[in-house]
Amino acid sequence: MRLLRALGLLLAACWLAVPAAAQEDRDLTWRRYDVALDVRRDGRVLVTETQEVEYRLGTWRNGARSIPLSRIDSLSRVDVFEVVGQSERRLQSEETEDSGERMISWRYTPATAGEVRTFRLRYTVEGVVRRYPNNQQVHWIAVPDERPFPVEESTLTLQLPGGARPQILASYRERLGGEESATADGATYRVRDVPAGEGFEVRAQFQAGTVDAPAPVWQASADRQDYLNETVKPRNNALLLAAGLVIGSDGVVALVITWRTKGREPRLRNEAGLYTFPPSDLPAPVVGVLLDQRADAQDTVSALFSLAERGLVRIAEVAASDADPDYHLELLVPPDHVELRPYERALVEQVFAGGHTVLLSEAKDRFAKAVPAFQKEIYEEATRAGLFKDNPEKVRHRYRLYGGSVFVTAWLALCASISGGFFLAAASYADVVYILLPGFSVFMLGLGLTLLSYAMPARTTTGLVAAARWRSFRAYLADIEQSPDFEQDPGVLKRYLSYAVAFGLGKTWVDKFAAGEVQVPAWYGNSASSAGLWGLDSAMPGSSASTPSGSGVSNSGI
Repeated sequence: MRLLRALGLLLAACWLAVPAAAQEDRDLTWRRYDVALDVRRDGRVLVTETQEVEYRLGTWRNGARSIPLSRIDSLSRVDVFEVVGQSERRLQSEETEDSGERMISWRYTPATAGEVRTFRLRYTVEGVVRRYPNNQQVHWIAVPDERPFPVEESTLTLQLPGGARPQILASYRERLGGEESATADGATYRVRDVPAGEGFEVRAQFQAGTVDAPAPVWQASADRQDYLNETVKPRNNALLLAAGLVIGSDGVVALVITWRTKGREPRLRNEAGLYTFPPSDLPAPVVGVLLDQRADAQDTVSALFSLAERGLVRIAEVAASDADPDYHLELLVPPDHVELRPYERALVEQVFAGGHTVLLSEAKDRFAKAVPAFQKEIYEEATRAGLFKDNPEKVRHRYRLYGGSVFVTAWLALCASISGGFFLAAASYADVVYILLPGFSVFMLGLGLTLLSYAMPARTTTGLVAAARWRSFRAYLADIEQSPDFEQDPGVLKRYLSYAVAFGLGKTWVDKFAAGEVQVPAWYGNSASSAGLWGLDSAMPGSSASTPSGSGVSNSGI
């Protein structure tokens, strides 16, 4: 009940213990935790606390009582006793003050499991009674909430001067099922079974003039804080919670609508059948982009193989100093003497910038530099072919930019609020978690836009039909050794090699056929076998384990 502390009540964080590290093997319970408040005419309050403690585990010899001083004017005349039968035995105590709290500590003869001890604290506080035009009030915490052990029963007895009786009794004990009863000169408040970490507070309001003392010096600021805590904060918390939920829910709805109207592809019936030949003249790298909507390393290798199949490039594996093979690439026809697609020209001009031959190990930086231009051009090629509604990478970039803008805007607003002190000021009017909730919802909206970017590229109807047919052709290539075509014409591997690489089947084909009598493509300068050829994919800069194109999640209904 940290709210009670903020309300300005005298917090009694009293528990009998040694340092926290030693508490793990100790246990106790308060049978009684009683408080008597004797309010005097001059405003002094004589406080008597009686604690009956049952030790259940371990050995105990120390007691401590921490009293916050922020909402009392003074605390004096502290005495600590151990009650034995009907008599009291004074215990030696020590008082220290730090960070606005008075710490009262004492020692007693060791208590072990099964023992019951009773302690009594007496002290006087001044400047506790609040004064208003029409009434006076006492707020008191009978049982502090910062306790690691439970309390079986607690009774607070309030005694007022001149036989006055409280007009309004209020206590934070609804969850505890407490009882209130009037007495000849005050009232009593009783609760049972107070769990560890739960507090019990009493408020009493009585007739103005009952206590002849000025208002405490802390009352004005405390009343303002009480008003904020009891009225303003709950209202603002509710508004901020509603704002956060509205932003979150409306943001989700907006993201769904955005995807449904701009990113979702129409559902088409899959009537492609089985294609045992390329469904169209689309180049292999463009097909790879069509299926997984991304230009990756295997599409770069596929483009290189396409050039080789057209007699423009020759590839040969060469011995390397380490275990990994190297590759010699030779450009057979100058790029100015042949018609190249834009993405092919971007690749060739960068890789062979220094001449017509190059080792892959020496040209990795060139490949890395060529990738952005290659990707840009192949995305444009796929878009010009009518396969996508818009350039897939531009679409992803656009929504990542939207998401990043929302992220940055929310973050800058939070930083400006903190640096300008507005955040701390707002914390007086609402709890921090609620203050952060709308901003958190905005952050999540930005994250949602960023994640949505991956699902926003949409293929046209033409692209969807083509993708279905090319997937069918990919399925044929994946099981080509089962086809009669392969038995009659093993050279089919050479003809469709670039497509197999774009489909992510290169390694699979090697596993199936490298040990067989498969003729090596003429443009591959290795007469031994084709096994080394398939290492080119993994040797390409930025490549990773092959993932079959078209096998990932798509936003299509095909």
